[in-house]
Amino acid sequence: MSEQARASLRAMKAIEDRRALIRINEAADRCFGACIDGFEVTRQIRPSEERCVHSCTVKFVELSSLVGQIFAEQSGL
Repeated sequence: MSEQARASLRAMKAIEDRRALIRINEAADRCFGACIDGFEVTRQIRPSEERCVHSCTVKFVELSSLVGQIFAEQSGL
């Protein structure tokens, strides 16, 4: 493999890593906003909020996986 091909692969991996971090941050923001109430007052996460965040996160990961799988099927990969 040429040095140019290796450089292209490294660049593509860096882009994909950045996209993954963006998706993780989006999920964290969305789940926190949807599940946590009054954090500025109590600064503690209640058990119900913790369950909500867990459920929200699991759903986000499952949905992301499903979308990726459908995309791969549509792309013929």
